[in-house]
Amino acid sequence: MTSAIGQVRSKRPATWIAAGLAVAISATGVVGYLGWDARQHRCEEAVPVPDPGVEASVVTPAEQAEPWPAEWAIDATDGPGPFGAPRLAVLDIKIFTAPQLAGDDTLLLRRGDVGQVLHAIDLDNGHLRWQRQLDRGWRQPVVPIGDLVTIVDEPIDEALAVVAVDRATGEVHSCLRVGEHRLRSRALVAPVGDELLAVTRPDTGPEATLWLIDPHAGEVTAEMPIEPAPHDLRSAGEVVVASRVPADHRDEWLRLAAGAEGVPPSDLALRAYSVADGAQVWQYAFEVGDGGQPFVHQLVAADEDAVVMIASRFSPWEGWRGDRYSKPALESYLIALDPATGRQQWAQELAPDLVRQPEAQRFGDLVLVRQPDPDGELRRPVAYDVADGAQRWRLDFYADREDGLYLPATGAAGAALLAAIGGLRLVDLADGSSRTVAESWLSLPAVADDTTVGITLGSADAVLVLYDLR
Repeated sequence: MTSAIGQVRSKRPATWIAAGLAVAISATGVVGYLGWDARQHRCEEAVPVPDPGVEASVVTPAEQAEPWPAEWAIDATDGPGPFGAPRLAVLDIKIFTAPQLAGDDTLLLRRGDVGQVLHAIDLDNGHLRWQRQLDRGWRQPVVPIGDLVTIVDEPIDEALAVVAVDRATGEVHSCLRVGEHRLRSRALVAPVGDELLAVTRPDTGPEATLWLIDPHAGEVTAEMPIEPAPHDLRSAGEVVVASRVPADHRDEWLRLAAGAEGVPPSDLALRAYSVADGAQVWQYAFEVGDGGQPFVHQLVAADEDAVVMIASRFSPWEGWRGDRYSKPALESYLIALDPATGRQQWAQELAPDLVRQPEAQRFGDLVLVRQPDPDGELRRPVAYDVADGAQRWRLDFYADREDGLYLPATGAAGAALLAAIGGLRLVDLADGSSRTVAESWLSLPAVADDTTVGITLGSADAVLVLYDLR
């Protein structure tokens, strides 16, 4: 095992590092830039190995869980995107939070409330590989990067701790502290290739700091002050796209769209930062030229080919019920940008919605957006082509749920799982044809990668069933 504690070396151009930056190493520890000294806890202590008495996860190999209750079975053995055989069953999934697939047949589970335990499970046999204590529970970001699992700890009155453990053994590979001792809000983290991007906000002032961290070397490779502080980050090739709108936070999104947060219009724009030198590459704000309320930008997906987002604002709309029931509705556009330049590639106007912001998810070459019918409030998924924004198909069933509209699915096999009224539907992405594959299911949690998909089935005794996609 190698350990890199509090090391800082720059692998980026000098423009990333502020003039006069100095790192002082003394017998008492690292001071100044990393905000760490010997009076604080050792970095590795941020994620200790739990006591031997801590109970391990309840994970059962599929062959030992049989006979399968009827509500566990997904009938997807023919048609698009067959699931293949069940691999594991996580019994009583309700006692766990935030399951993640970390690659190399590894499932991460958290158990507990305030003081959680992170379990790493071998998908081949259900055995526990290792455990780590998460003192801040569900609030601690856990980001798989290559053969490492990076755990971010935000202790009170101490600098941010970034601990990288070996995915197979759980041993600490590297650990360092970055940033100020006191943070105004939780750090925002995202994987960028083989590195970790973190944004921290100090206890005072509007400015945030963007850090690029190499967990394999255990070092900060770049630092950049940015303003305003973003609430969502997406990696898109050579840039990282930042948005003021938080992901999966409906209430705050609606307040921003209504202008109730008092956020300056310029702060609602998307911004892209280079991962090479930290400079802002572009800024984008959607406009229609009417001088109305500014749009709020919600990131949907980003990669080296396109940044897909939805721009929305509240606008007067009479609706299908006439003047008596008219009220402001969400005016929304689905938009694709060139990640290198920020230039708009296309914009597709979406149906106005009286109730909530559009929900969307990308599946390969398509983006699926839940939209209301022109003559009602029920919603149907509509597919648009990422290349040109053209509508490809509209599903013939309603998906009128508060959450879980789109579930992780058999992406490489060309199919998607969608939550619908009456059951879980398997959709052929080529033409939009679909069929019900399960009637008793829960929308969350659900996980997927290139080899495995996990869906929560059952009701009172819910079970996370993991299926092999190979």
